[in-house]
Amino acid sequence: MSTVFNFTFVPWFRSVAPYIHMHRGKTFVVGIAGEAIAAGKLPGIVQDLALIQSMGVRIVLVHGFRPQVNEQLQAKGHAAR
Repeated sequence: MSTVFNFTFVPWFRSVAPYIHMHRGKTFVVGIAGEAIAAGKLPGIVQDLALIQSMGVRIVLVHGFRPQVNEQLQAKGHAAR
C-alpha cells in the first residue's frame, strides 16, 4: 500500500467508523426505481448494497413503489419530489 493511500484512507476510515458501528444490526429499506435499472445502474447499486450488507446492515429492497408513495404524500398534503 502506498503512503499516499494510508494518509487519505486511514483518517477517512476513522471518521466513518462510528457510523458503521451505529448502523450495524439495523435494517435499511432501499427503494430501487425502474429508471435506475433501465439506465444500467443496477450493477453499481448491487455493489454498494453488498458493501453495506458486509458491514452488518440488513437490506430490504423495494421495487415499483412510487405510485403508492405519491398517493400517501398527496393524502398527507405533501408534494412528491
